[in-house]
Amino acid sequence: MRTSAAMRRVTALLLVLMAASAPPAAAVELQDGKLSINGYGSWGYGATNLNDYLVAGHGGDFDSGDFALALTSRLSDRAVAAAQLHFFPERTGLSLDWAFGEWRFSDLLRVRAGVLKHPFGIFGEVINVGTLRPFFLIPSSVYGATEISGSGVNGLAFSGVIHPGKGWELSYDLYGGSLKLHVEEVISKVLQQVQGTLQPGGTLEIGVEETKYVLGGRLIASTPLEGFEVRLSAYGTPIREENGPRVVVGPSLQYTGEAFSARLEYFFFHETYQRAHAAYAEAAYFLTEKFQVGARAEIYHTTPFQAPIDSSLFEHRELAATFNYWFDPGLVVKLSFHAIDGNRFAFPVPLDDALLAGSLKRTTFASIAGVQFSF
Repeated sequence: MRTSAAMRRVTALLLVLMAASAPPAAAVELQDGKLSINGYGSWGYGATNLNDYLVAGHGGDFDSGDFALALTSRLSDRAVAAAQLHFFPERTGLSLDWAFGEWRFSDLLRVRAGVLKHPFGIFGEVINVGTLRPFFLIPSSVYGATEISGSGVNGLAFSGVIHPGKGWELSYDLYGGSLKLHVEEVISKVLQQVQGTLQPGGTLEIGVEETKYVLGGRLIASTPLEGFEVRLSAYGTPIREENGPRVVVGPSLQYTGEAFSARLEYFFFHETYQRAHAAYAEAAYFLTEKFQVGARAEIYHTTPFQAPIDSSLFEHRELAATFNYWFDPGLVVKLSFHAIDGNRFAFPVPLDDALLAGSLKRTTFASIAGVQFSF
């Protein structure tokens, strides 16, 4: 029975990956280009040796498919309206990623209002677009269910581009409003363990933290070295909230060439009850026109201030490698392998059972195979 089930899983996986070789779709433009329809999606199979790790499950997990559809209408030369819906049946269901109106005064100043993308780091606005990165998974330490980056900003934003000359280009984003973060409540879980209030069958909950009246910004400097840019992102709360002032700040470096690409990001988070450090470095190289390999190192650590406690649930260290075949810039098949130390993102679903039994293992090995596309 086990062999038969495994064969069915492998067969299903191969059929999906083979289907990825179909010709990619192009963006749909209507009304002479005034209305654009774009989308992206992904599906993957992930397996681990023990703990569940994001889309990879112990014994295998096929339920990681998602799809998003975006509409952009150019109402005039200066006015733009845009919205995107994202469907992730196994996690958030159907959700609104962003919906905003934009008025362009000039290249130096654009104003947006509504539900906005979060201009943060390298991937803040394109977290779920897998064709813009070498790995199937986004770096979880920065863009996952942590206290670092938000799903979007409800409010107002200003952006623009400056050309100082000599090959330099500066772009900026300034925003204010309400920022929502989806955060796994690891500190609460460890405090429950210390207080002896864990329950058999209990899981790690994901809470929605809303930071109101946030102010933030990002500066991007494109250098004379083609493909190399430097970014600085930061946001915080100018007024005191329930958890005290929140501050997140960090630099990003990115180089994208025809064959080689590399990224490095570090962020520091601090509020009254905790602080966290998150960082990753990755590089990828096209061995041929279609075949790409890549590697990533990633770390995350949070320190709570409520009590002098430590736990593997506060830590994440990871080394990963990926092997990709690009049928087209908008269609790619990826196979990645991950070695993980720590339980910040890798843990059994009935987490309380492992904590009560003292059987939580901090080392996890995972493999993920999938297809990602965009148009």
